[in-house]
Amino acid sequence: MKKFILSIIVLLNIFIFPSESQLNYPKLAFKYDWRGKMMDAAINLYYQNDTIAKLKNKLDNQLPNLIAAWQSQAPVLFQEIFSNFKRGFKQNSRTAIINLSHFWSYGSHKFLILGLRSFLEEPWDRPISPEDNFVWIVFHELIHVWVDENVKSNSPLLEKYANEHNEVKEHIHLMAIQKMVYQNLNRLDLLNYTDESYNHFAPQQYKRAWEIVNIEGYETVINDIMPNLT
Repeated sequence: MKKFILSIIVLLNIFIFPSESQLNYPKLAFKYDWRGKMMDAAINLYYQNDTIAKLKNKLDNQLPNLIAAWQSQAPVLFQEIFSNFKRGFKQNSRTAIINLSHFWSYGSHKFLILGLRSFLEEPWDRPISPEDNFVWIVFHELIHVWVDENVKSNSPLLEKYANEHNEVKEHIHLMAIQKMVYQNLNRLDLLNYTDESYNHFAPQQYKRAWEIVNIEGYETVINDIMPNLT
């Protein structure tokens, strides 16, 4: 009987729960194309042609290093997510649309948008390198995608904070995952940068979501995710 039960468990692990080696993050194509140019125009930040040309030239020079950093660090970061939740992404590849005119980025199961203006301006005055900051931003946006695809939109913790702004609720699980990953990898530099960014430079909703993660404890938020995986 024990052998039979063990066999069932093995089969469940093989066919229902994918191994970590089978879980991959989406391969990203970073593009500044007509969509990015339309976004630049829609934000009403019109630049003279020579200014756009300078920004594009800087992007061409810097983007290979930023992408190389992403390709180096992303497997390590996502391994922490996959090993804890046994869930991957529904798409194997995605396009990350770049815009040059603003700093904001956005991630969902529909779009991945990266505002890279800050990487094209001098001097660089942040406490982490441009490469680490780029990875930090892309990781944040892809966690949005992962949460959208894998976590139910209602949970006991989200019910507790039901009266909070939607953007606050959309970031509670995400920020707890972010904190878990940096903590587990002993990346205190990124953890400190995350704390500083959310507390002092991000919109108020981000600060509030980060506050909730720290009030509840990120482990509590992770435990709220576990029974609500799709």
